[in-house]
Amino acid sequence: MRSLVLACLLWCCVWGLYASKTDSLQKVIATTQVDTVRARAQCRLCNELEEQSDFKTARSYGMQGLTASEKGLDAYGTAICLLAVATVETSEYQYSKALRYYRKSLRLAQEHNYRRLISKNYQSIGSLYMEQGNYPQALWHFQQGLKNEQQSKNHKGIADFLFSIGNIYAEMEQNKIALDYMQRSLEIVRQLNLPVDVSKRLNNIGSIYVSEKKYNQALANYQKSLQVMQAAGDQRGIAISLENIAIVYGHWDQYEQTLKYQLETIAIKERLGDKKGLSLSYLNIGSTYLDKKDFLTAKKYFEKGFTLAQESKHLYYTRFGAERLVELYDSIGDRVQALRYLKLHKRYSDSLNNQAKAKEIGRLEAQFLYDQDLEARRKEQFQADTRRTQWSYMLIGGVGVALLLTGFMYLRYRSKTKTNHLLSEKSNLIGTQTAELANAYEELNATLNQAQAQKETILQKTIKIEDSIRYAYRIQTAILPDDAYLKNLLPQHFIFYQPKDIVSGDFYWVTERESLIFFCVADCTGHGVPGAFMSVVGNNALHHAVNEMGLTEPDSILYETDRKIRSMLHQEKDSESKDGMDIALCVWNKKENRLHFAGAGRPLYHLSNGILNEIKGDKFPIGGGQHENKSFTAHRLSLQKGDRLYLFSDGITDQFGGSPKKKFTPKRLQEFIIQHQSLGIEAQGNRFREMMKEWMQSHVQLDDLTLLAVEV
Repeated sequence: MRSLVLACLLWCCVWGLYASKTDSLQKVIATTQVDTVRARAQCRLCNELEEQSDFKTARSYGMQGLTASEKGLDAYGTAICLLAVATVETSEYQYSKALRYYRKSLRLAQEHNYRRLISKNYQSIGSLYMEQGNYPQALWHFQQGLKNEQQSKNHKGIADFLFSIGNIYAEMEQNKIALDYMQRSLEIVRQLNLPVDVSKRLNNIGSIYVSEKKYNQALANYQKSLQVMQAAGDQRGIAISLENIAIVYGHWDQYEQTLKYQLETIAIKERLGDKKGLSLSYLNIGSTYLDKKDFLTAKKYFEKGFTLAQESKHLYYTRFGAERLVELYDSIGDRVQALRYLKLHKRYSDSLNNQAKAKEIGRLEAQFLYDQDLEARRKEQFQADTRRTQWSYMLIGGVGVALLLTGFMYLRYRSKTKTNHLLSEKSNLIGTQTAELANAYEELNATLNQAQAQKETILQKTIKIEDSIRYAYRIQTAILPDDAYLKNLLPQHFIFYQPKDIVSGDFYWVTERESLIFFCVADCTGHGVPGAFMSVVGNNALHHAVNEMGLTEPDSILYETDRKIRSMLHQEKDSESKDGMDIALCVWNKKENRLHFAGAGRPLYHLSNGILNEIKGDKFPIGGGQHENKSFTAHRLSLQKGDRLYLFSDGITDQFGGSPKKKFTPKRLQEFIIQHQSLGIEAQGNRFREMMKEWMQSHVQLDDLTLLAVEV
């Protein structure tokens, strides 16, 4: 029913009315002799006045508090004042200014580890991006806030961020994921015994079911919310739940039930003096009477709702009231009144359009700031990559020196062992000469002590080599994309990564440029330390091709990577170096949902509509001592939502297991993908890990194992 179009706005206009604290805060500001107390009171007053829509005065108090806090070197006061001023700028659609203040507050909170302020800033920035419709940025900030609350073990904060993430997915119409986050949040607030928060989540879950036209489930959640609020004696919460129940009956065209709950809602709001909420309720009940053709009663409620909306200065409700009055007077044939309210409707629509334009300008400014910030982060990432490369070369040199020392000590040990053997033979030959026997014994004993000392030295060197290798593992792990970065660029994915030794010759890599996401799985020559060295070289070559040269086509990237590796490893035509790597590389244009793929020795598996296709890569590797004129083939695919992409190293398909002993083979991998395609991508990943563990059992792992799966 059209009468219920604005009912979803009821939540944000009636839930959080608090008693004014302005008088007591102004008294503190006027009487306190402590500068820090005065500055923080000014920031709190800024928040109170912002809630009352007195933005000019709120900004003034907020800036006074900010200036005083900065002057007094009060880091916490400065952070909360920045947050308060940012809230005012957000309310006036000055999004670029708001973002600057939020980010300053966030940096300050992070420097001093003010965990609650860190979460508040992530929540505010995420909400700002959500209001602009920038859902990826909103989701990222909510996820960062969730991690912060999880580290603090703040269960209420965890529940709030789960709730916010659920709302994001609901806005993106990914209702299954949204419901999962809502249910997790609901479970926590139930355990914490927070009835108001329980009711909020039940109402939002009901709204998701309404959007899916699952009205029975929606009604069940609204009724549970009503019971919670009735038990808590929360009149405003009761009114919200009653209004939502009326929505369900309105969708069923059960007018009597709809009116019953709408009238109960109005009775509560009248007792509470909630004019803003009453304006919407009067307009909604008028719409119900209009649908019933009871024009006289509809007119009474429309006029009451329209008048209250004007008094509350609520543009959305005022425009909605004018629209309904136009329809009413048009239905009863009163053209004069219909024209009057049509003009009013246009006036209020123009005002709302101006607000929308202000929001759009703010959104564009915010995007510009975000792009600047992203460019700065890219420069920092480039510097970090350069430092990693330097550390890698230092590690290579250190391990090489350690290996040379170990070899030298081992040769000396062999030499001493031979010497001891000769001395033993000599001792037997001159057994009859007591004096010489004693001298030989002493010499032999001394040699044995020296050999023992050398053995201890070798043992210490071995421990140092193992420590170096484990340090190499930490460096290699740092080179791989971290989980948060991977989750941000590829939200639906799983990665199976299991080196044969401590370090690996396999690596996976992901980065972004504009609307393009680059990701790959690479299998370098060898495994263990030699393979790890090659993975560093390969990672740097890819970074050079994409982030420094700006290449975007996978065939061009592989060509430049091949040239770079052959140059770095001095693989001239007469060189004996055969080191290189096989790679499967994808470039995903998320905006157009297209994929470009090129492979060197590795394929891509593409699952779409239940059909699995193999796109083969070219047969020659990257590097590897081959010097023919390599030309890599680019494959172009159009993707659909729900498609899955699988990249893997040959260690997966070559691994022995089962009974009797046999290879896993590409055929088994394909059968696994098709058989478990109904599972979610993460659940499929967990099942794959279990299956590989069962497959290998007591068999030795032959090579590094890597599989990356991405769902579009």
